[in-house]
Amino acid sequence: MVENYRYHYFIDEEGNWYCDGQPVEDRELAAFLSRSLVERGGNYLVACEGEVHPVTVADAPLVVRHVHRQVSAGGGLERAEIELGDGRREMLDGETLEISPQHILYCRATPQGLRARFRRPAYYELMRHLEMEGEFEWFYVAIGGRRYLINPTREESVEGRDLKDA
Repeated sequence: MVENYRYHYFIDEEGNWYCDGQPVEDRELAAFLSRSLVERGGNYLVACEGEVHPVTVADAPLVVRHVHRQVSAGGGLERAEIELGDGRREMLDGETLEISPQHILYCRATPQGLRARFRRPAYYELMRHLEMEGEFEWFYVAIGGRRYLINPTREESVEGRDLKDA
């Protein structure tokens, strides 16, 4: 079934796009592809202009470039808005925060709930508000007075998925 596709895309760990092995250097095109990304049956696809093309993902299909924080006078985090690599901005869903054994932070983003990997600057922007509780060292971030536990990822390693494996 993959043979019928015209293009094959790849997203590396930093959110850079490649088409048939060549970097997608046009930022507007890369943003368009990112916004056209869908997940179906555990596989990623770019669905645009009536065509569907497979996407292999090295880690997460999206990256969080920045965390825009609104901090109270007392220093508490009131709001956290994430900015994705393609420029979209949305409120951080604290319920979806996960951290890998390699200390890579993830969340879910977009209405589809696609997985997003925090780039280092975004990670540190949010970790300014990291707190710990209890003898078992539960880590959480409080946003708007609500605590969100940072859960370990469910999988030890994240590998790229491809339609050929489906």
